[in-house]
Amino acid sequence: MSFKVLLGPLKVGQIVKKIAVQNKIPATHLISAMIYYKGNAEKIYKLDDMHTVDVAKISYILKSHILQSLCDEYLSHLPINENRQKQASYILEMNAPVTHKASEHTNFNFKFLDDIHIGKHIRSVVKKMGITQKKMGELIQLSQSNISLLFSTKTIKVKRLLYISHQLEHNFFYEPYLSKMMITPSHKFYGHQMIYIYKGHTEVINPNDMTIVATFLRPQD
Repeated sequence: MSFKVLLGPLKVGQIVKKIAVQNKIPATHLISAMIYYKGNAEKIYKLDDMHTVDVAKISYILKSHILQSLCDEYLSHLPINENRQKQASYILEMNAPVTHKASEHTNFNFKFLDDIHIGKHIRSVVKKMGITQKKMGELIQLSQSNISLLFSTKTIKVKRLLYISHQLEHNFFYEPYLSKMMITPSHKFYGHQMIYIYKGHTEVINPNDMTIVATFLRPQD
């Protein structure tokens, strides 16, 4: 089965609706993330796909890391864990169960998302990987002119970025979004955990599947 076919049944709006209903958060609360649906917030739930930055903002409102969950489901085969270990300044392993309660204020600090330019990020990574525009076009089935448009776009839809990540074998969600987002539920139990300390943020990792449990931004060293 091709990856495009695998992504076919994915309905991002339905995922958002399911989490919102579970957390008893009305659609009108999502308007701060997607103001162009101010007149009919329920339309958000009917969207087949959404811009990555919108899903990231909605994740803060719902206190649920939707992008991370999608990456865990569709991009778990990509070698992000090895890259994470190489980039970390320190790696700690702990067996000290604690209960963390997130503050209400930290979950809505998503203004940094507006500064992300995903096209520039993709171009930078592709250049480092040594992939030519011609080869990239073949891998993601785009013409040279459309590759240039991709590099110039500031935002991108989730399913498209999942597809590009799969085809180029690189998780393009991680560096611009996942590594900087700090989302934790109101209460979260941490048992056995790995703590990755980077220059500007710290990650709590589930060692069983190496998924991100929580991310905490911190001042530069």
